[in-house]
Formats: sequence, C-alpha cells, structure tokens
Amino acid sequence: MTWQYKPLTISGEGVMYNYDRWSNVAPWLSLEFTTVKVEDGVTSIGACAFIRCPSLTSMDIPDTVTANLPHFSTYVLANVAPVSGGNSNVPQTGDHSALALYVCVLVMAMAGMTILVVNKRKA
Repeated sequence: MTWQYKPLTISGEGVMYNYDRWSNVAPWLSLEFTTVKVEDGVTSIGACAFIRCPSLTSMDIPDTVTANLPHFSTYVLANVAPVSGGNSNVPQTGDHSALALYVCVLVMAMAGMTILVVNKRKA
C-alpha cells in the first residue's frame, strides 16, 4: 500500500496493513484531513487505520474493499458519510449496539459495587 496527502489517498493492491492504537499507528494520523479516497485494488481497511481521526467526515471506498468491514464500520464510520455511488457493502454508520450494551453492563456493575461498599460501611 502507498498513500499520499491532500487529499489523503490510499492506493495499491490487496490488504491494508493493520495498525494499532499506540505504538504502530498509521502514518497519516498526525495530519489534518476530512476526506479519504481508497482506490480500486485495496481489498481491506486495516485495523486502527483511522481510529483517531475526529475530522474525518467523508470516505470514498471502492467495491474492491470487502474484508474487515464490520470492524471498520463499528469503530470508524459513526460520523463518516460514504461518498455517493461508493461501495455498497459498507454500512453508512457504525453499529454501536455492542458498545451500548457494554456501557449498560458496566454502569450496572458499578452501581452494584457502590451499594455493596455503602452497606459495608454502615455495618
């Protein structure tokens, strides 16, 4: 894979590299951009490739991208509008249902722990 800036364009053939959040971040994360164009030939969006891109609002993703879409959709596309006529396999917004369930369980567990601590202090 190769990339260029202004506009941010990802090109090449095959699978995009999987990055992580801290030690091996995507090289473009320090740049300011609102759109990304992924060119034909790229077959997947790498993990954490756009995880910390709050300004990202639009992506042009070709139909050649077919792998890793559920993860990508869940963690990146919540605030991103796909370009009209782009890849029909990419959901328009992220599915945060698992995250919402996790937050609810966490809140309930913390409430339960708070009740236990308060009752133990009273005893």
